[in-house]
Amino acid sequence: MPSKLELLLDSIDPRRTLDGVARYVDEAVNSFPFGSIQVESGTELRDEMVRFWRHLQPRMLGLGTNPLPECGPFEWEHCKRTLNAVYSNKTGWRTALDIARSGVEGGLTGVCRRFAERMMTEYVEQLIDAGVQSFWHGLSADERIAAAKEYVATYADVLPAAFVNKHPAELQELLPSILRQHPRMLQRFHRIGRR
Repeated sequence: MPSKLELLLDSIDPRRTLDGVARYVDEAVNSFPFGSIQVESGTELRDEMVRFWRHLQPRMLGLGTNPLPECGPFEWEHCKRTLNAVYSNKTGWRTALDIARSGVEGGLTGVCRRFAERMMTEYVEQLIDAGVQSFWHGLSADERIAAAKEYVATYADVLPAAFVNKHPAELQELLPSILRQHPRMLQRFHRIGRR
């Protein structure tokens, strides 16, 4: 029977989490009925991004392909926040408008792709964090130390020596943050192994 740690690691495995992001993004962008690959105004960008957000959300949440119902101004505010994060500033949505208006970098399609990548990545990171939190808070103090020892025994060959050589009590304090990074660590390790 698998241990609690093995069950967690299976649930946050990059093949179940991070590796699926690109597939979901491609599916969402490729199935979206774009009105145009360019927009002429902020209003057009708003309308297209909200439509895309409604198209993306159910796919991202595993709810099928039916678009979500309208949620009013919340949708555009969410889109703006995401675009600001994508383009790394408080007016990132204006950068998105310039790109969608000019057609450079894929125009509106490129903006939607980057938007979807950001939303999917954030969603997957939240799933990983929730899984780690649930796992960690469900363990007794002794189980936490045992989980830390089990993790080090299993992954000693890919962990930094400074981590592997720590006392179990110190390890158990660091383990939640290490577990949050575990899918990315494995993903990088597998990429290196393929080269």
